[in-house]
Amino acid sequence: MFRRIGFRFLAVYLALYALPFPLEFIPGVGPWIEQRWASMWSALVPWLAKPFVSKPVVVVTAGSSDTTFHYLQIVCFLLIAAIVTAIWSVLDRRRFLDPYLYTYIRFALAAAMFWYGIQKVIPAQFTPLSLDRLVQTYGSSSPMGLLWTFMGASPAYEMFGGAAEMLAAVLLLWRRTTLLGALVAIGVMSNVVALNLCFDASIKTYASHVLLMAVFIAAPDARKLFEFFFRRPPERAHAASIVVCVAVVALFVYDGVSQTVAFYRGRISLAHRSPLRGVWNVDVLDVDGVARPPLVTDAMRWRRVVFDYQGQSSIFLMNDQRNLYRTKIDTKSISFANRYDPNDAFALTYLRPDAKTLQLDGRVAGHAMHAVCKLDEQQFLLTSRGFHWINERAINR
Repeated sequence: MFRRIGFRFLAVYLALYALPFPLEFIPGVGPWIEQRWASMWSALVPWLAKPFVSKPVVVVTAGSSDTTFHYLQIVCFLLIAAIVTAIWSVLDRRRFLDPYLYTYIRFALAAAMFWYGIQKVIPAQFTPLSLDRLVQTYGSSSPMGLLWTFMGASPAYEMFGGAAEMLAAVLLLWRRTTLLGALVAIGVMSNVVALNLCFDASIKTYASHVLLMAVFIAAPDARKLFEFFFRRPPERAHAASIVVCVAVVALFVYDGVSQTVAFYRGRISLAHRSPLRGVWNVDVLDVDGVARPPLVTDAMRWRRVVFDYQGQSSIFLMNDQRNLYRTKIDTKSISFANRYDPNDAFALTYLRPDAKTLQLDGRVAGHAMHAVCKLDEQQFLLTSRGFHWINERAINR
């Protein structure tokens, strides 16, 4: 009984979320129907939420499925699903409508997987990188923007992901391959949901609902899957082989964990980063007693010196070229050795007149150099953006 009620509740809820599918695909009238459906909810949701929400509900749907409006609409769907489930369970005791609603959601899932799959097979969802994106720095990117850049940088990988989504869609169309299609969709959409959550993409709710549809379609066969993977007759094994297997597994787990923890604590943990950690802008640079102002036409002038991980540093030139160095820092001096050019090695003395100033002196490539660097305290959007359940607009930059 409880299983039947749960099935019907999820079925009604997911059907409400999928509507007006498939009416929006009808040539000529489809867009009109979709617009009327959206307009109805745009008026109904703010009206229903007015007694409970202090701020006006702004209906902005472009680029985000995680707006306040969308969350309130989900609440409405849940309430309607609860009411319909109660009425349905009283009037239909023979499960007459169950298979029809299950089929509807199966095709709605197939349509969603096909729609997003075709937009990747024909690289349109993650467009090739634009020139303004190419000249943008990592730090000024939003997490969602970095995800879109990562996908758009490789059309082949985007097409691969789209092919997997389209495979799930095709398998879902046929009753005999429905379970396989649902399992493929679960695998694909689990990765999509994880990316949306971890990169703060503004389509969390939509992707999560597509994943929920796939789980719903596969759920009736959950017991068969469990028995297939976990209740097959066990193979006989000798005690010696079991001991050897356990010992080998314990050995590589211990070795892998211990080495990784040691590496993290010694190199990656903030407590063990460089004592000069920071982005230092080279405001003053004198070479052989001659001032070299920070002009973009002086391509080989130092622009900034960056210290972060222990034993490493980077020197950026005015043309944005990044040179990587192995670095040793003591109380008075810093030694630099280019990781790719053995002839590019030098040592500089340093002073810290104050916490935000770094003075460097020494000889570089046979020339006397004096530099005064200032700590850059800007906050990078990529690391400061954080996570947001609600996104009134897509922060994709």
